[in-house]
Amino acid sequence: MKLRYTLSTLLIVALIVALASWLVGDQIKSYRQQREAIDELSAFMPMVVWKGWNVVELRISHRDDGSEEIEPDEVIYHFTNKHMRHVASLPKLEFLAIPGTHVNDAGLRRLRNHYHLQTLLLHDCRITDEGLKHLAHLKQLRKLALNRTWVTENGLAFLAQELPETHVYYGDADYLEDEIFERSQRENEYWRNVMGQQQGNGDQP
Repeated sequence: MKLRYTLSTLLIVALIVALASWLVGDQIKSYRQQREAIDELSAFMPMVVWKGWNVVELRISHRDDGSEEIEPDEVIYHFTNKHMRHVASLPKLEFLAIPGTHVNDAGLRRLRNHYHLQTLLLHDCRITDEGLKHLAHLKQLRKLALNRTWVTENGLAFLAQELPETHVYYGDADYLEDEIFERSQRENEYWRNVMGQQQGNGDQP
């Protein structure tokens, strides 16, 4: 009886260890995939925020540090649907900003597994009513910027029905001003730190 009890205990412990190993291994694999995705997007100088093992915020934008080395159209406007496959490798995203890029309806298909997404900035993108169908399952979405897109009143009505908890920013006077300002401040601080580190490294022999 005692031997049987011991064997049962060992079996349970072995199962727990196996499960823990699988979970850790899966998490490490996911982390590596996300790291590779960010590396692939490095040409666009992304603003990235990690939370633990996962990327939770991503903003594609040009550097705003007063430098004239890189023009905005050399960075943002070359971000297209093909680059969205790297965004697809970041399933834990809560904030995604890709304004002014060449992403269109087809590119939004890559967001099908982003169930944690809460804020999505698509203003100045080539999005139509058709592309909104790819966002209908994002039930956690609370802020969606569609300013200066090709979305019509019909598309807005569709969103109101499918995502009633989502605030859609659409008109010229309806912007996520606080959100954009906050992200811009963080982005500028990020690049100031990067430039400072580069200058510091340049001073070293």
